[in-house]
Amino acid sequence: MENNKIKISSMELIYQCDKYCSIAQKQEVENFLNLIIKKEFIIYRGDNYSELQERYRSNDDSIDFEEKLFMLGNKAKAYWSENRTNENKINNKNEKFIGNIFQYFNNYLKSFEDKNLNNEFKDYFSKNSNKEIFISNIIKLDQKERLKVRDYYLFLLHQIEVKPFNKNSFCLSTSRKFEVAEECGNGIIFVGWIPFDDKFYVNFEEVKKVVEGNKLPTSEKPHPKEKERTLKGGLLPHFLLGYILTEEKKFIVNPNFFIKNDDKEKIANNGMVINQTDFDKVIKNTNLGAGYWVLNSNNAEDKEY
Repeated sequence: MENNKIKISSMELIYQCDKYCSIAQKQEVENFLNLIIKKEFIIYRGDNYSELQERYRSNDDSIDFEEKLFMLGNKAKAYWSENRTNENKINNKNEKFIGNIFQYFNNYLKSFEDKNLNNEFKDYFSKNSNKEIFISNIIKLDQKERLKVRDYYLFLLHQIEVKPFNKNSFCLSTSRKFEVAEECGNGIIFVGWIPFDDKFYVNFEEVKKVVEGNKLPTSEKPHPKEKERTLKGGLLPHFLLGYILTEEKKFIVNPNFFIKNDDKEKIANNGMVINQTDFDKVIKNTNLGAGYWVLNSNNAEDKEY
């Protein structure tokens, strides 16, 4: 029975992959876990299992919950059918959206005295007269810098949970600390990883330097002890090693991890190879309203369903 156990952080779990997993496969997973922990790529996310089951529900009984997750990944709220808007899309950095960022902060600071934000930052966004200055200073930047500045402010909006942005955000919270995911989760914890140079997570220190370089207002991370890594769009299935069902104490491994015998260092840096030929068919049989496609190392594009 011990051969069927795997330990992740403080939790000893029953190891499961498809219908059967060999001891050798279990060893592969343990070795890979050690690799991404050593590289500091590891991320965890606690979620609500019942809500996810409803979100990924389908009329097609031939596609189960596990298969959908490992095909689609864990999507941010912006991709839920009821939250879709024309404005809040993953590649949006136009003048109107930049103006909305300012307004989110402005409205929030009228109602809350947030001690996580410094006074200079709060003073800037509390003054309505700064809105046009803020927009013009960002719109004049090239596309690459504008994206990084946008991501910096979205990170802060997401972390301090500013409404209505938080309701339909395309940001997804993960943490390098298992205990944070455990505290936030209700029935399920995702185990994945993200390389430092990946363009689909917000590297806070990197984007903050760009903001400072353009003499725009900055503040520090609101909750540094949580070791947050904010992803854009969601946790791609290519970087999802598996998930823990906390009640059953099971660790369900992504079967794609074993399909292509790539060097594990390569997988750590580039993600798993996943056959997504049936992506459209699968997502249409869920309560997700959209997905997103990675176009290149810097860009993605939403696709409605």
